[in-house]
Amino acid sequence: CAIKLVERVRQRIETHDFGLPKAPDAAHNPKVTVSIGIAVFGADVEDSENLVRVADENLYHAKQDGRNRVVADTPGGEESRASNKAA
Repeated sequence: CAIKLVERVRQRIETHDFGLPKAPDAAHNPKVTVSIGIAVFGADVEDSENLVRVADENLYHAKQDGRNRVVADTPGGEESRASNKAA
């Protein structure tokens, strides 16, 4: 399933050490995270314009819900959300 694969990518990015300079105060160390919106062609989306639109809407929902998460529309119009809290 695409959402499981993308969720693993999100987790790897969240835990990867990118070698960014550390702050003297550990609470302020830089952290890299991603928000991802997924759309599936052929499920409920039948052309490239709507594919991009749905993916963009899902990205907006991922950011609106607190960032660092994956949001995808599943066949049938249901929305599936995964985040660092669900992993």
